[in-house]
Amino acid sequence: MPKVNKNIKYLEFFFIILLTSYLYLSKIDEIKFHGDESSWITGSIYFDELIKGNVHSSIWNPRFWTLTTPPVTRYIIGISRKLNDSGQEKLNKIWNFELDKETNIKKGSMPSPDLLRIARTPMVIMAILSIFLLFYCTRKYIGILTAYILYILVISNDYLATQLSRAMSESPLLLFIILVMILLYFTTRLFISNDIPILKDKKKAMLTLSLVLSGILIGTAGGIKLNGFALLGVGIMLYALLLFFSDYLKNISIKARILILSCVFGILTIASFSTFIASNPLLYKNTINRSVALFKWRIHEMRNQTRNSHSANLTRLSFTNRVLKVSDNILNKYSSISFKGASLLNFLLFLTGFIIVVRKSMEFLKGNKSNLCYLILLLTLIIVAGPSLLTPLDWDRYFYLPVFFSTILISIGIAEILRFIYMNGRIQNLTILHHGRS
Repeated sequence: MPKVNKNIKYLEFFFIILLTSYLYLSKIDEIKFHGDESSWITGSIYFDELIKGNVHSSIWNPRFWTLTTPPVTRYIIGISRKLNDSGQEKLNKIWNFELDKETNIKKGSMPSPDLLRIARTPMVIMAILSIFLLFYCTRKYIGILTAYILYILVISNDYLATQLSRAMSESPLLLFIILVMILLYFTTRLFISNDIPILKDKKKAMLTLSLVLSGILIGTAGGIKLNGFALLGVGIMLYALLLFFSDYLKNISIKARILILSCVFGILTIASFSTFIASNPLLYKNTINRSVALFKWRIHEMRNQTRNSHSANLTRLSFTNRVLKVSDNILNKYSSISFKGASLLNFLLFLTGFIIVVRKSMEFLKGNKSNLCYLILLLTLIIVAGPSLLTPLDWDRYFYLPVFFSTILISIGIAEILRFIYMNGRIQNLTILHHGRS
């Protein structure tokens, strides 16, 4: 690429980062406060204990605050507090949702404006990085038109800005989802570069290292929020499709394919769960039982929340009404394109994008290496974002992953329609010109 073009591209990336930073950082204090932010901020004391080396302290024993969520998000807030010299004496108390806002404020449960800004800043930084990586990858692997449509839709979405700016786990989880997708892309390109039996030792080492790094990122995502472990399913399904349903490794025996998939499964699983355990001192004792307890507690908590949240309980609705409600949330209420009747338009755009992604994924499996990103996107959409559609609670933050990934597919759909209109117009103009000359 000529130096001038490189400089223009760097300038373009700088502009994207600068604009996104301005839009998110300038509104950091305007984001509506959520009571859960209070709990996350107070929970950052776990980072203080961690850096003191108190990993065997009774604070890590099984109880509500160690079982309700993994601790990585609290560490992120704790790091920000440490960097800003904000000690424990400045921490707020836990928000009580059974009391009104005024009473919570009187009891000291509302974090100070400075503390809230300190806790939100790393989330905003991660949101900016996520949006930039999304733009960069879309521009490079899908197309510049889709990239700019997607960027405009994302930065204009107040709902996404709210979810990704709060001092909660949504922004860190999204960043690590994107990072895992990127690393799986490069790992897979290396994987299909040559037949496995004739890979040089250096490439084998690089492939193993890439899988280990992918596992570490997946484990970190799980340490942010338990559903981050869904990324493990993305990695395993990706390699299962490559080994058994693609044209890349035809010369390898079934036995060898099973062995390779077993190795991939083992590396990703061991690396991810080792990282998850290492990040959480709760699991340093009775590791298996306490790990199971984490997942059981989350199921128990969801059932209690559903039972106690009458107005937000989606299970009270009929199947049809529940589907309509969830669809309206994703395709209208929280969508970048939102107006009366937008659900149908967004559904058609989403469907267009979904068909393109499925078609491109099939083309990749048949040998078109340039379409790998579509398969990773499709698997992430189904395995990571898909389960959120089954949420029993109508709480806004539970829909941010479906909204985010549906926005990607809507952008692909819009770009495809615009290309179709443009190409159709060119053909008509050429036809008119041809008839005029004859």
